Amino acid sequence: MTLIPVVLDPALLVFTERLTEADFVARVKFIAEWARLARSGEVQVQISSEVRRSLVEGGYYPARTTVAKTIEALGLRYRYAPEDVIAPINTILSRAAGDLYCCIRDEAHEEFTSVPAQPWYDDPSVNAMLQRVLILSSIEETVHGWRRILLASLLSTGVVVFSASLRLLDPDDIPNFEQSQLPKRIEAKAFLVAGPEQVRDCLPSGEVWGDSAGNISIKRAIQLRCREILKDEGRYRSMVDIPEFYIGPQFYESLLTCQAARSGRFASVTLEGCAAAVLEHSTFEWRSFKKANRKADGAEPLRAHLTGGNMALRLMAWKRPTGRIEFSNVGEKWDEEIVYTDPTYAV
Repeated sequence: MTLIPVVLDPALLVFTERLTEADFVARVKFIAEWARLARSGEVQVQISSEVRRSLVEGGYYPARTTVAKTIEALGLRYRYAPEDVIAPINTILSRAAGDLYCCIRDEAHEEFTSVPAQPWYDDPSVNAMLQRVLILSSIEETVHGWRRILLASLLSTGVVVFSASLRLLDPDDIPNFEQSQLPKRIEAKAFLVAGPEQVRDCLPSGEVWGDSAGNISIKRAIQLRCREILKDEGRYRSMVDIPEFYIGPQFYESLLTCQAARSGRFASVTLEGCAAAVLEHSTFEWRSFKKANRKADGAEPLRAHLTGGNMALRLMAWKRPTGRIEFSNVGEKWDEEIVYTDPTYAV
């Protein structure tokens, strides 16, 4: 996982004359922020092909005509131009992916219930689109074992609990959802997120570390653990509070070798050690390491104890001339070597 996947509430891409001025302004601010997040790569906005088709069939996309009419109807032409809305919508749709929706093309259901109860929006077609998003997401969650559904939305509650009776699925041969098993009742919930801080609240660092498949997601897990620690200490305001650090190109590989990645028995202690090192906690101590400085940048080699006993692990890192830490590798006590790598390949 290199990006955080978030499912988008399709209502936020729909602008009609049914909106109030307050709703219009809130949606414009919301999509502008999520367009920025999509460009930055911090999150991966997910939109299924069925939702894209529904937006087109409903006359909501391309959006220029409906947006212009909405601005005029609300008397906002002196505050907003259609491009203020259209540009972030286009950014989100162009950068959105649909790879989380890889098994189910479409579905038909009945008896949809939820807490909070629908209607959530004035437009029945928008409510229907969101029902489809939630149901498709819940099926994919079951098939692939996702830990949770994150829904980017302006709905006021923190969690939507929903259920429905599945009548048809396309294709009709998905394990546990074959046509012979339908109709079938499904029950699920989605965590609502309005911005990046709410996304982070839904991502425990240990789970991210355990799901990681490379250095980028390992770095994200360490950042999230630092955030959790700072929040527990009452010192967190934003991600800016977390010191900058780097992950060397061979770090993840060394974690796998030492049972410190995924569900390895040293995974949690390694994550804790890395976070403590970044935050320079008093419980963490770098020790002298009689190895040569790195020629590429003069970085100083460091080592620290992660575990004791027979399987004693050491955390190796480079202290760059800027003072920033670059985690190099994890190694066993009797093979205490630091990996000399090009600093430009660190993340």
